[in-house]
Amino acid sequence: MAESSSLSGGYRIPPLKGAENYCMWRIQMQDILRDQGLWGYVDGSLPCPEGNAIAGSIWGQADQKALTIIRLRLSAEMMTWVVWSTSARHAWLALEKVFVARRPMAKVTARRKFLRYQIEEGADMDEEVRKMRKLGEDLIMMEADVSDEDFALTLLTALPSSWDPFVSSVGAFTDSSDLIGRILIEEARRKDRTVTETSLAATNGNRATGKKGGRSKFQKGVFCHHCHKEGHIRPLVRRPQEARLDLDWIASQSLGSATRARTTNNCSVRFLRYRRSGAGVRTA
Repeated sequence: MAESSSLSGGYRIPPLKGAENYCMWRIQMQDILRDQGLWGYVDGSLPCPEGNAIAGSIWGQADQKALTIIRLRLSAEMMTWVVWSTSARHAWLALEKVFVARRPMAKVTARRKFLRYQIEEGADMDEEVRKMRKLGEDLIMMEADVSDEDFALTLLTALPSSWDPFVSSVGAFTDSSDLIGRILIEEARRKDRTVTETSLAATNGNRATGKKGGRSKFQKGVFCHHCHKEGHIRPLVRRPQEARLDLDWIASQSLGSATRARTTNNCSVRFLRYRRSGAGVRTA
């Protein structure tokens, strides 16, 4: 049996692979069988007529068609559970017994897991809502009553503490889908605000440190008084000893006259003023 989505009958759904997708598979199969007019053969509402061979034959053909539709949407591993089934209802109930736990303790455990679910700070809300939907569907499969309002209130309870202002402002909502839509919009707004604040913080930080975005422009013929490398000059001299330039080094770089040194940038002007004051002049 192919693992890819089934295409027979014009319907495209993933095949049943196990407990992880049984709930969704069951819902989709119900829709397919209802659309084909065959759900009554599965749920028992259309039993085989007795005392009429022709009607019984027609019923049997429709029942086998429903059984075929079910089997064609099972993975090879899942065929083990229905290989001996002779009717659509028998195959359906066989799968139900395997994947649906009806014991009271199983219901209690599933309900606790659903009601105590907590969403972590910063988690993806779309993914978390899907997980909670799955927990609610598991309870429904166990024939435990979970209304749409119960799901919505449980979802609000599961939100992180940072969402308390949002919970307080929710007010009335039409159904759980309405609430989920509001939650996803709020998440998008929070993400946008975080990106904006991060960008502003980076901009303000660059202003405070005197940094500008992008690479600094290379200044040909300009030599730093601090590292003696060409292309830049240290923008701020905090200590006098950092302003001392070796006159022999300046001459070796062919800077020329003091006028050229003055035009390089403020750092060179500071040096000239410092030199004129008599401080920092080196003697042999």
